[in-house]
Amino acid sequence: MTIVDRRELELLSQPQAGPCVSIFLPTHRSGIEARQHDTVLFRSLLQRAEQMLAAQGTRAPEIEALLAPAQRLLVDNAFWTGQLQGLAVYLAPGQLSWYRLPMAIEEQVIIGDRFIIRPLLPLLTLNTHFLILALSQSSWRLFDCTRHSWEEVQTTTDLESLAPEPDLPETRKPLTLGSEDATARADSLRYLRQVSRDVTSVLPSANLPIILAGVDTTVADFREVSDLPRIHDQAVLGNPDTTHPRDLHAAAWALLEPKLKATREAAGERYQQLRGQRDQRASNDVAQVVAAAGAGRVETLFVSRRAEVLGHFDAETGEATLTLDDTGTDLLDLAAAQTLVHGGHVYASDEALPDEGPLAALYRY
Repeated sequence: MTIVDRRELELLSQPQAGPCVSIFLPTHRSGIEARQHDTVLFRSLLQRAEQMLAAQGTRAPEIEALLAPAQRLLVDNAFWTGQLQGLAVYLAPGQLSWYRLPMAIEEQVIIGDRFIIRPLLPLLTLNTHFLILALSQSSWRLFDCTRHSWEEVQTTTDLESLAPEPDLPETRKPLTLGSEDATARADSLRYLRQVSRDVTSVLPSANLPIILAGVDTTVADFREVSDLPRIHDQAVLGNPDTTHPRDLHAAAWALLEPKLKATREAAGERYQQLRGQRDQRASNDVAQVVAAAGAGRVETLFVSRRAEVLGHFDAETGEATLTLDDTGTDLLDLAAAQTLVHGGHVYASDEALPDEGPLAALYRY
């Protein structure tokens, strides 16, 4: 599996049958010694999981069957060759899921009645799914991106193979930008219109923002002729054919990040305003927030990445209670999972929250 996204986190948040094992470990991108270190650490964490399962009363044959898929990963050289900075492995009876992480993560083994997702939530903090469309007069490339990743998904459209176009409506005829040669200009716009149609046919989603990359005249011409939705008002200017995709991605992210930060800051300010007014739509009470998240009421959740609050949640009554010992599930993780499942926004980081305590929530109502 590749980098985890919001959809995958929602799937992981679903109830599972039998004991659920969540394993997290730091990994290395390359090097034989690094791979050996990673496999030794992973073997150690599997042994820890085995001991924890046995201490909870799980029978030896069930432990062996549960951990067997992960044991097979230990001898899969290709698996360890393609690692990033961290790895998350999830095991349940008959199920194995793993995710390479583009961020450092602490080693940890957690056994419970559900998977733990909170260590992965920073992947969604100030993150978004977006596209980069790199344009030139002879080719185009489409990249599917998140904050931490990019992947080229399509390259096509040959100018010489384009069929003649019918007359365009008067509103689309004026050639106000670009080459002084009218024939070359018309060919260029015809090509860019075809690019727009081709990109439309392969878009992963019509709801994703699109960052254009290209020289200023090509970008301007494409905006003039394209009907693509959600084209960002700023672009990465320059020749994309001579720019590494890594640098295109960094430049595109620099255009998106300020807006995402502003959205988070606005949510934090709204929380503080509502709390100052004693408005019930803002709360930092863990039990109340967990219950509200389970009911789909949490619009935005700020949650500590490292803190842990144990307790129990009754799905039938919708009530959450805290425990005074070391039993129960991590209620902060449960609040985050339920917020995601119901379409809310989650911000998880080690930065200061907008209020005292390990979480803060804005309710929809």
